[in-house]
Amino acid sequence: MSIILNTQYNERDAVKELKATWMQEKKCWVISDKFIDSNKNVDRFSKWIEYEKIDEFDNIFEYINNHILISPMNAIVIEGDIIDFYENVKNETYRYSFALINNHELYKKIQVVSPVFPSEVEGRNNANESRVEVHGYVFLNKKTSTLQIYATQVVYKGKCTRLTELENWEKILIDNNCYCEPIEGEGEEAFDRDKFAYEIMQENAENECKKLVENNHEIKIGLISRKGTKGYYDFKRKIKLDRFDKAILLKEYLVDDLKIENIVNKLEEINKYESDCSYVCIVRGGDHIENMHKYNHPDLAIAIRNSHIPVICGIGHAEDTFFCEYTALLTGGYNALTPTGAADKINEITGKIKKSIHNVTEKIKSNEKEQTINNKINRLCNETKLLKQQVENLIKEKNELEKKNFELQNKLNQLTNSNANGGIVKSLFNIFGNKK
Repeated sequence: MSIILNTQYNERDAVKELKATWMQEKKCWVISDKFIDSNKNVDRFSKWIEYEKIDEFDNIFEYINNHILISPMNAIVIEGDIIDFYENVKNETYRYSFALINNHELYKKIQVVSPVFPSEVEGRNNANESRVEVHGYVFLNKKTSTLQIYATQVVYKGKCTRLTELENWEKILIDNNCYCEPIEGEGEEAFDRDKFAYEIMQENAENECKKLVENNHEIKIGLISRKGTKGYYDFKRKIKLDRFDKAILLKEYLVDDLKIENIVNKLEEINKYESDCSYVCIVRGGDHIENMHKYNHPDLAIAIRNSHIPVICGIGHAEDTFFCEYTALLTGGYNALTPTGAADKINEITGKIKKSIHNVTEKIKSNEKEQTINNKINRLCNETKLLKQQVENLIKEKNELEKKNFELQNKLNQLTNSNANGGIVKSLFNIFGNKK
């Protein structure tokens, strides 16, 4: 497509010499699309190229659509966030390629090629975290058969939308006591954080034992994901549902779209209707960082912070970090890094719960056995005490009988002695006479 040149009448010979084309129907000089076979041919016309500002990013697509079959069109100015930055050096000549997006919408992107790039930006990572204003024109890339922008100037405008939102969201989380600073790497601090979360989960697992014994060893896990996705199937394939005599009860709360408001609603539903869940897993496979950025949203972190059920996050790739993952640590949950990691953590937890259940069950049995023995001992002690009392009573009766026997024996001896002396009648009178 042709590019309009803003020329004065007295400049007609200059642009004509540079092989510009006069378009009679538009009454203007243009750079013909047949002539635009190299960007150097366009650069020589830079003093006559007039740029049209595209105020809204989405308007670029409508603008191109309206002009694609109509020649000529103006050069344009458009602002957006850089993604997929690539730098190519050939014969000491730099050429930069990147795509522009707005509001994290990857399906709305336009490719840009440029021989220049802002000096404020160094390195590929910094470029992918930048927002720029591109001055250039639309052309057809014959190799890829795509419409692209050739940039004549690239102006640095600051941090990309994603980083700006992260800074604002971090302040919101701090204000709501939901911020847990991410720790990168595998150093001592990261190990301590992981150990801290592990100890909390172990304590939670032990607290679940009595409840699980009462529920016939059934453990309930809530799952929030989108069915049909790789992350969902990775989690389901890895988790071991036969950890107990009865399978783990996996309550699936699936959504058609993994928007933050949908995830928050499902988490609130589980807390309301499945309050006996031991854990809730939020599972999502890896994707482009712009698509995954929503998992830093404060609404999700606050919902996790307010959940009375511990949350295990298995989101994205292992190297990705999101606010929601670290907020989960504040409530006894865990950052499992990936869907597979979440399944592994559930398997680990349920294994420990199973062991704890066995210990609790054995302890209960032991207590019951001990109680039975104690009851028998108490019964025998009571019986022994009763027998002892009976023996004491018999001994007392025996002593009394012996005493009476002794008295009778004395009286008998007296009678015997009296008879021997011939005074038996007198003796009897002495013995019994006082009774009259």
